[in-house]
Amino acid sequence: MAEFKDAKGDRWQVAVTGGTIKRALDLLKVDLGQPLAGKPPLLSRFDIDIAFKVDLLYVVCMPQADEREISDLQFAERLEGDSLYAASQALLAAWADFFRRGLRQEATARAIEKEQEALRAVFEVASQTLASEEFEGATARELARLKSKLKRSLNRLGRSAASSRRSPGPTPRSEPSAS
Repeated sequence: MAEFKDAKGDRWQVAVTGGTIKRALDLLKVDLGQPLAGKPPLLSRFDIDIAFKVDLLYVVCMPQADEREISDLQFAERLEGDSLYAASQALLAAWADFFRRGLRQEATARAIEKEQEALRAVFEVASQTLASEEFEGATARELARLKSKLKRSLNRLGRSAASSRRSPGPTPRSEPSAS
């Protein structure tokens, strides 16, 4: 059975069952039995919509959360960085297992595994890119450019404010009224 550890160090077991399918349909109005349906497909939505991802993970883990008296928001607070990634991977593995072993739908299981592989690849490329010297140099250059641009804008603003404070010349006098 797939599992993950949350940011507080607690372990969560992840299984997709008939109950999971029913809870997701009742609470989120999504059919986990149709991972390739929808626009975007449910499987892709899981990857790109973080709030949906967190809600779906909660629905999957809901029986355990109820036992531990952990609300959906408290559960969500436990999913950060590595724990959210681990939870996502665990759910994708359990979801594929449900189709492979439970329904004997190898093609659907393989599609889920391909999504899992793509997610891992994106995470790896992003990590490598962020750690690269090239990225560091490009970031430093862009920050220097933005700093220079901000400085020029502030200088122009300062000159503009200074010129508006200068006296425009003698103030015209008004004639005394004859009363």
